[in-house]
Amino acid sequence: MPNRSDSLPFLTRRQFSFFVAASAMGLLGRSSGFAVAAAGSKPAAGLAPLFPLASHTADSFAALMEYVPQVDPDAGFFQSRVPRAVRIPAFAPAQAHPRLSPEPQVATLTGCYRTLGEQADERYKRQRYGTPPPDGVYVTRFIGYHDVVVNWSGPGVIPNPAMTDAAHRNGALCLGTIFQPDKRIFDSSMVPARQVAAKFVELAIFFGFDGYFMNFEMGTPEGHNQVLDLLGMMHQEAHRLGKMDFYIQFYDGSASMSRLMPVADGAPAVSFADSTMLDQGWSGYSMTHGCCSGQPTDAESVYAYCIKKGLDPYKSAFFGYQLYPGPGYLCLSAPSVIHPNDSATAYGSLQLYSFDDGLHTMQAAKDQRDGKPATGALSQEEYYTLERCFFSGQSQNPALNNTPNPEQARIYADVAGGARRYTDYEPGQDHPTDQVKFPITYGVANFTVEHSVIGAFPFVSHFNLGAGEGFFLQGRKVSNRPWFNMGIQDLLPTWQWWQEPMHGGLHREAAKYAPLNVRYDQSVAFDGGASLHISGRLQAKQSVALRLYKTQLRVENADDLRLHLVWQGAAEMKQALSVGLIFQDAPERTQWVAFSQASRVSHQALSNGWVRSELPLADYLGRTIAALLLGFETAGAKRGTAQVDVHLGEIFAGSGSGQKSAAAPQGFAIEAYAAASETGALNLRLCWKREANVASYDLFCVSGNAAKRSWLGRVYAGCYYAENVPREPGSAVRFELTSTSLSNPLQRSLPAEVELKAD
Repeated sequence: MPNRSDSLPFLTRRQFSFFVAASAMGLLGRSSGFAVAAAGSKPAAGLAPLFPLASHTADSFAALMEYVPQVDPDAGFFQSRVPRAVRIPAFAPAQAHPRLSPEPQVATLTGCYRTLGEQADERYKRQRYGTPPPDGVYVTRFIGYHDVVVNWSGPGVIPNPAMTDAAHRNGALCLGTIFQPDKRIFDSSMVPARQVAAKFVELAIFFGFDGYFMNFEMGTPEGHNQVLDLLGMMHQEAHRLGKMDFYIQFYDGSASMSRLMPVADGAPAVSFADSTMLDQGWSGYSMTHGCCSGQPTDAESVYAYCIKKGLDPYKSAFFGYQLYPGPGYLCLSAPSVIHPNDSATAYGSLQLYSFDDGLHTMQAAKDQRDGKPATGALSQEEYYTLERCFFSGQSQNPALNNTPNPEQARIYADVAGGARRYTDYEPGQDHPTDQVKFPITYGVANFTVEHSVIGAFPFVSHFNLGAGEGFFLQGRKVSNRPWFNMGIQDLLPTWQWWQEPMHGGLHREAAKYAPLNVRYDQSVAFDGGASLHISGRLQAKQSVALRLYKTQLRVENADDLRLHLVWQGAAEMKQALSVGLIFQDAPERTQWVAFSQASRVSHQALSNGWVRSELPLADYLGRTIAALLLGFETAGAKRGTAQVDVHLGEIFAGSGSGQKSAAAPQGFAIEAYAAASETGALNLRLCWKREANVASYDLFCVSGNAAKRSWLGRVYAGCYYAENVPREPGSAVRFELTSTSLSNPLQRSLPAEVELKAD
């Protein structure tokens, strides 16, 4: 496995503080007294704790052992407070592929906020949120397919808290990375290994992540055994400290289960790690520069080892796929681990290594083939189309088989002369062995069942992607600034995009059924940075069912329960729209309720062209909703074709309303601030008392003679670092903080306020 770009030594907190002070060249203003900030200074809350800055003189081991997050004034800005959601059970009749087993899992090694320009800019990976570069940053729209997310590049040992937030919201684990550890971490030569184990566990507990991916390559046999002992100690220390779900994944550059998860014959099936990643060489894969050392092995023997030793092969064995040279390799090799679409055979789970980099490589190669300049930004729409192909399959419909056609099968068989010795893509070069030449055919959805955490009322989504060109509240634009924050990404649709006829079902051939264009639109939203835009033209008597969310919503005490959708479109769209419900007791059919049924669906006009359409759920008392759908159909042959153009801004299932405001958040204060000498723009550290029943906090500033109110950011935390807040010379700035209820997500609080007075 290649070296990571952030594998430099750690700085001690003393060195880090000196670095920040030297960079700032000034003093911080404090809210008590509002000291005047020196030119060019700013509060230091932008870099992740323990990040290995470019200093080869720092003692990384000493920095690790000295670090105490409880006394670090920056640490709170990097805590994840989102609890890990509980996933609902698989329900085969409503799955995209009913014959897929729910047991195989998907893990990934990826980085948060890969830049979409020609060159990757690592600094964005170390930010929790911020303003993106002109070309944008990558925020995955498929986090829900993962069971284990390893923050492989970026902050280092502590994962980006935005990634932890998103993983937890979708019920997945998020792991930090211990990469090629200093031998003092495991050999007890400086401090006992158990003390080191306790330190790692304490970091996971404080920062809110779930454990570690231990990458230990090129070590001695003695060191290998010591690392395994350290992993065992980490589990023991986690249990001692009350973290019973602590998780470790182990990788040592091999594909030998007896090395990765040794279990003695006749002994209880207890391993040092919870799972392992088998090196990419397990399938015979090798790069021409030889970065994969694992010896080839067949998947069946891995499965047999697990069964013999009492290990669950789907929880223990993750087969690695090196995808940064080209993500199509998954489609070639994954069928040898899991039979696509029906799990007739399944020997373990899948581990996706740097698929996001692979998508970037594939898009760059495609641009070159299309005659586009070799340099410059990727088209975000094209990049995210590739991402959708990777997860949903080449049809971009996860319910289709996505089987390779004869030409694609030939490419799989013939590239590199039938061997698995591949090269990286190089702009301007054309090697017959370039891995990027493998087409994407099967998607991840063809090997693993879809996941969902929607198991209880209330449920709400605004289709917020965790990035946007602006920000909207109640359909009104409250910020024009581009932003990114994966930590506030909503639960996005389970299937992207499963289209089928409303009546008659879908044949799962490789052909694509997609009469409508479905995409996220960042130019208009109801709450957040995007809406779901469905557009196209339907022929006479044609219909489309768009499956949105997998659920397990038991309708009980239904007097006040309802489903509502906030949408925007032409008035005649009401005649074409329906909401669909699939119930567990009758999964073979969808119950459709047309928006035009005045006796069933009520409509309320909102501001800025939005409409709230509401369906009471009392008629379904005692039943369990297994899926939520949206339907589109023409009224009849005489009407000819129908144009569809709808933006969906909110979907809500539950009771309660947003008519009554909750009390304002408590303890809102300016912890520190600094002002730029030339522009007067502010950088601030804002803090407040975080409450348990809050889904998120929104921050605003009110400034200028016109008292303009602008959105600054959203977070689930007790602090926020705001950058480049405009301030007119000599004027005061008021900051406001509101919260959204967790139990009633339509309810917002009154604002808490704090003012930074004029200098």
